[in-house]
Amino acid sequence: SWPGEGPCAVEGRAARHLSRVLRLAPGDRLVAIDREGARRDCELLESGPERCLLRVGPPRAAFAEERLQDAR
Repeated sequence: SWPGEGPCAVEGRAARHLSRVLRLAPGDRLVAIDREGARRDCELLESGPERCLLRVGPPRAAFAEERLQDAR
């Protein structure tokens, strides 16, 4: 659970997917979707099979437009 501020810890299966399957390493960037469906740019700070740490950016400005396109 991410409170909406500071780094976000990703654990368990999701961490293994990021580190082992996608082979992401610290410094790599990805797009994540928050609970409200907003896309957020993220940077991987730490990577491991049990826990990854992400720096999460603000919701993308085009969120409303992207959401409309996805609904079609």
